[in-house]
Amino acid sequence: MSIVIDGTNAFTDILGDSDTEYNLTLNNSAVVRITEPLTGLVIEPQDSMEFILVGDLAYQQLQSNIAQINELKGFTALGLEVTE
Repeated sequence: MSIVIDGTNAFTDILGDSDTEYNLTLNNSAVVRITEPLTGLVIEPQDSMEFILVGDLAYQQLQSNIAQINELKGFTALGLEVTE
């Protein structure tokens, strides 16, 4: 069973969001557990997690969050892959 996170809502619809589904994998290359704030997913050290994210605006926010986490850590702690 896949984790599905629906990032759409009435407010994002007003902003022109679409319900595109993204099959994603978050990879944690750090030695500590990392919680991604938008999804609430907890990725254990040196582990990865597959999930489906719905919504273009949510996907953009996820990318922004990952960039910020990596900037704060000083290295690429979280990697994001689009999977098939």
